[in-house]
Amino acid sequence: MTQKITTIKDNILTSMLSAAPFEGWTQVSLKKATLAAGYHQDMAEAVFIQGVQDVVIHFADWADRHMLARLSHLSPRPRRIRDQITEAVWTRINVLSPYRDAERQAVSYWVRPFRKRAGAQILWKTSDVIWQWAGDESQDYNYYTKRTLLSGVLATTTLCALDDTSPDLSTTRHFLDRRIENVMQLGGVIGKMKTFRHRYTS
Repeated sequence: MTQKITTIKDNILTSMLSAAPFEGWTQVSLKKATLAAGYHQDMAEAVFIQGVQDVVIHFADWADRHMLARLSHLSPRPRRIRDQITEAVWTRINVLSPYRDAERQAVSYWVRPFRKRAGAQILWKTSDVIWQWAGDESQDYNYYTKRTLLSGVLATTTLCALDDTSPDLSTTRHFLDRRIENVMQLGGVIGKMKTFRHRYTS
């Protein structure tokens, strides 16, 4: 049943992606997309209980699943953790590349003051998905530090990609490489500071 509902959501979302750049993520465009996908308009309320917000959340989940599907065929898999994280973020950027206008609308949706917290949770979830794919098993402060830093990488790299007109998103790729390098260095500094504090305060 869960898989069937996911399929219905995916079908409606796919239909909506073509309309979102022009109509935005709205209740009207959701109903139109539901009909275009071959369902009764009441189906939208049945599977997206919170309306448009659920659709935009599902868009992020859809992107995560497509990212993981592409990564599953990656061979050889990078050895270094930083390379794995870079590859995952880059893969997700490419998944969304054909839908940049829809993604831009999604970003605009989440930046509203009353939605920022929910938007941050979406980034956190994607960060967690990526770290789990990379085999992260941390449970201490590293767990939260890694996901917080990666959330920042995802946010800024996505914004860069939305306005990137370079061939093959090369500008975004260079930006991503620099950001990963920066956060890896920052993560190392934070780790050392917390180790130092624990050692001399416990």
